[in-house]
Amino acid sequence: MNIDLDNITNTNTNKQNKVNWNKTKEFILKYKYVLSSILALSVLLVCILVPLSFHYIHYNEYAFTRNKFGKTDTDKVLERGRYFLPLNFDIIRFSSTYNEIRFEGDNGQNIFTKDGYQIKMNLAFWYKIPSKSLKNIYNKYGLNYQNSVINEAKLIIKNFAGTATTGSNIELSKYINDRRNISKSIAEALNKELYSEFGIDVPVKYVQMMYVQIPDTLVTQYTKTVEQVQKNQLEQNKQTLEQIKAETQTLVTNIKVQSDFVLNSAKIDAEKIVLNTKAFANSIVTSQRGKGLRFLMSTLNITTQDEINKMIRIMSIGDNTNNKIFYNIDNNIIINNQ
Repeated sequence: MNIDLDNITNTNTNKQNKVNWNKTKEFILKYKYVLSSILALSVLLVCILVPLSFHYIHYNEYAFTRNKFGKTDTDKVLERGRYFLPLNFDIIRFSSTYNEIRFEGDNGQNIFTKDGYQIKMNLAFWYKIPSKSLKNIYNKYGLNYQNSVINEAKLIIKNFAGTATTGSNIELSKYINDRRNISKSIAEALNKELYSEFGIDVPVKYVQMMYVQIPDTLVTQYTKTVEQVQKNQLEQNKQTLEQIKAETQTLVTNIKVQSDFVLNSAKIDAEKIVLNTKAFANSIVTSQRGKGLRFLMSTLNITTQDEINKMIRIMSIGDNTNNKIFYNIDNNIIINNQ
């Protein structure tokens, strides 16, 4: 007689599975509300805990991951994006854009000038943390790095201006009249020193020296000094003006003398020319009259000396336009010059 052991085993197994399923079914029906609650609670926990595992880094942030029960991972810098982390991790955020620091008003920096005055400088600058410097900053200063940057900037400004002990470098007048170059020099000092100490970027163009507060007593003293300088300058200008007037009057007198001399010389030269011209003209007239007289004598056939002398005398008398010549009955010449 052959016995199929496999069929017997399978039959027993099926019976046992059916029994187990029935027991499970009875258990589920008996505790269905409890199991439903556990399932619902599990789903709720998933819905709550999964979103808590997502962390968002904004466009203006850097971040490190930190184990709440361990260390901070500074080897990897998280940038903009969404990250899924276990619940025992959170993130430490840092600004990835420019941060502003202002020394203004009561927080302005007291500095000394080379000429012994104490003034207050108001200044603002913006700095940015490169991602490559974030690890070093966090390891050295933690999350309080901003205060360290502020204190270092104060020290840089004081060292640039100098102190009453070490000796100041710049006169007060330069802070007033040469602001552009002083602001540029301070910016270069901040750029160099803060990068050396923290590895942060402080562009020169993002450093702005605003206004310099001068104490009222110093303003009054400085104003009086300026007024006195202006008065002295005005007095000097008056003296210069009087000197110019005197020199101008001297020049006018010299010019007048030279002008009179030139005019008189020209007048004398003109009179001399006129006299010479008249003399020359008279000589010509005399010469021509002589020639004309000789021609007349020859034409009239006057040859005797008495007749010649008589003719010359008549012509000489005729030269005077005021003379009137008359002949009497004896043919004698009568001259009337009235």
